[in-house]
Amino acid sequence: MSKLLDLPVIIEDDHMPMVFFWRGHRYNIIEITDQWWDTGRWWQNEPEKFFIRAATSDNSVVELYQQKDKWMLYKIYD
Repeated sequence: MSKLLDLPVIIEDDHMPMVFFWRGHRYNIIEITDQWWDTGRWWQNEPEKFFIRAATSDNSVVELYQQKDKWMLYKIYD
């Protein structure tokens, strides 16, 4: 089961996040298990998003995406 969030996070490294901060907590990424590009709603001129699925040190699985210069926490899997 997953929770759709789509909320901004703070990334320690802009290139490929290995640490991110959300709601005052630090999350360490221990493994990136997948990555892909999503074209979004191109017919509405939505920009492309770069997604990653990752495992964190607290045993969570998350999906993050980068759109332009900001990173968003898209999903957390239970």
